[in-house]
Amino acid sequence: MKTLKRNQLNDAVKIIANGGIVAFPTETVYGLGADALNKEAVKKIYEAKGRASDNPLIVHIANEEQLNIITNELDEVSKILVTAFWPGPFTLILPKKDIVPNETSAGLDTIGVRMPNSSIALEFIEKAGPIAAPSANISGKPSPTTKSHVVDDLAGKIDAVIGGPKCSIGIESTVFDPSTKTLLRLGSITISQIEALVGKINIEVNVKANESPKSPGQKYKHYSPNAKLTIVKGNLSLFEEKLGQKLIEVNAKNLFATLRDLDKKGLSHAYIKCPDNMAVLDRVLKAAQYNILEV
Repeated sequence: MKTLKRNQLNDAVKIIANGGIVAFPTETVYGLGADALNKEAVKKIYEAKGRASDNPLIVHIANEEQLNIITNELDEVSKILVTAFWPGPFTLILPKKDIVPNETSAGLDTIGVRMPNSSIALEFIEKAGPIAAPSANISGKPSPTTKSHVVDDLAGKIDAVIGGPKCSIGIESTVFDPSTKTLLRLGSITISQIEALVGKINIEVNVKANESPKSPGQKYKHYSPNAKLTIVKGNLSLFEEKLGQKLIEVNAKNLFATLRDLDKKGLSHAYIKCPDNMAVLDRVLKAAQYNILEV
């Protein structure tokens, strides 16, 4: 796996053009990118991650021209949200054109699309074309927020990683379906921010085992370290007194790095203070397999 610097983006673009896969930084987490219109390249993403084939990818774009390649004209709700939140950590579920292969959309007739708010990502995508990219980690493990996280998970499995700063937000994008005004994944763009623009919305961040997800993060085990996790809520000082140690506190920026550190320390069990942030709580609940202790 090559490590590339920003002044070597043309090398990354060549890898994409030749059907390879490249990890790259965004403001949310590192993505694992391939040509969104090349089904054989997209298959390599699923193989490298060990990702379920019915778990759709998000296509990353850099401009309106690329948006028009993969979807038709936006509806009014989408236009309002794009104006407010792009570029940024916000993904829209949109009808896909036939040019987008089923491998990218996991067989759905819709596709998640976002324009990242990262100068490195935007420069790379503008040169490479629409890029399909889930998080650049082994499926089910904590998402990567630094280049070293990508190397730890995917060394020898992908062609290259573009180095960059630590991801400034630290959790994946909010995902929203404008056709039904439904929130599919929590993120740093909040429910109240969306409702201020389009009115009351629906929330459906999980799907049943026999249903196909429209968005990543709805169905499969996510974000989990090897250590068993327990979320603690209630009388925290009493719990800490009995446990004899402080609870682990997490926020959006440190969540995934903290979960990865648990494995580096070889811990078999860890106790996490129930976070207030809904998007962080959603990920901690999934990482802990909904194991909650109320004291």
